[in-house]
Amino acid sequence: TNSASQFIELRKGWNIFSAYLIPQNSNMEAVMENLLADNKLTKVEDEYGRTYSKVSNSVGWVNKIGDLQQTEGYKICVSANCILEIKGQQVTLPLTIPIRRGSNLISFPFDGSVDAMQVIKPLIDAGILYKVQDEKGNSIEKWKGIWMNSIGNFNSGEGYIVQALGSGTLVINNFNEKSSVQTVLRAETSFFQVDYNNNGVDHMNINITDLDKTGFKAGDEIAVFDGNICVGAVKLAFSDFENNAVSIPASAAEMIGIDGFADGNPVEVKAWNYETNEVKSLQLTETEGTLAFNRLASVFVQVNANQVTGVTNNINNLEINIYPNPVTERVNIAFTIMPEPGTKISLLNITGKELEGRNAESMNEIFDVQHLPA
Repeated sequence: TNSASQFIELRKGWNIFSAYLIPQNSNMEAVMENLLADNKLTKVEDEYGRTYSKVSNSVGWVNKIGDLQQTEGYKICVSANCILEIKGQQVTLPLTIPIRRGSNLISFPFDGSVDAMQVIKPLIDAGILYKVQDEKGNSIEKWKGIWMNSIGNFNSGEGYIVQALGSGTLVINNFNEKSSVQTVLRAETSFFQVDYNNNGVDHMNINITDLDKTGFKAGDEIAVFDGNICVGAVKLAFSDFENNAVSIPASAAEMIGIDGFADGNPVEVKAWNYETNEVKSLQLTETEGTLAFNRLASVFVQVNANQVTGVTNNINNLEINIYPNPVTERVNIAFTIMPEPGTKISLLNITGKELEGRNAESMNEIFDVQHLPA
């Protein structure tokens, strides 16, 4: 048989991969052979949460996935940067990928790059596409009625998360490679540093609209925090202002409280001005979605430029962010670092009478005010 090789670059941590080759032995254990030999593999996971992983030293590796499927993408976690080699025969195109309502991990079994919008347009035309994400959390989704492509191209070796509003099919054809789009790599942030490894995992998209009303400039940085954990950051580019919007992928945690967000925690966003070296906590107004962390979700927000708070020259200094404002049920008092022991928070009425008071014992305190007069 005529056998070819595909080399898929993987970064330390989580990746999403797929193959344009059909291995002679499609069992996931055989597919992972070179990573196992190099002791680089941590886990493989399919869209249903089934895994190929090492249970224990005595039991060894257990394959609950079965065989590599042509239509599927797979999440893979590795302990260091490495290359997955797959040998086999090329997938026959066109290939039909079934899409079910909800979240799908799809393959891109094509040797080359294609404009992502061209690939997923049939799902848009069918009215069933909600969102697409790549392994870095870049997305294709609808902004104020217009589909925005932050992914650029679909590339060989990659898999993609497709969230659908209903069931349907996606056909991967022998695309003309000239349909690929020129993508400009976003510059790395210099001030904000994320706390997760490389790509991150199960991202939420924090989408900020109306940049022209914020006073930000290209070169400024915006970061997303869960408490004191930086879960996503971008350096603003001129293209963001041409689009008048920017999307910040925020990574979920593998280890809660260390390297990503915990579901349900409040979203905090900060901005750094590269000219003045000032950091500000931003107050945001939700236009769609909720400012609470949720894996694979999206929230669309506008910056309330008149309520920017907490200017400091050092991100590690104490800042206090109080939100929402106005409040009807619960008010959050969020600290960037743990307050000094004995720090007291008091809730006063307009005459100065203390309605409630307590010592701050965490970085996020919540007062229930729904029982109080407006």
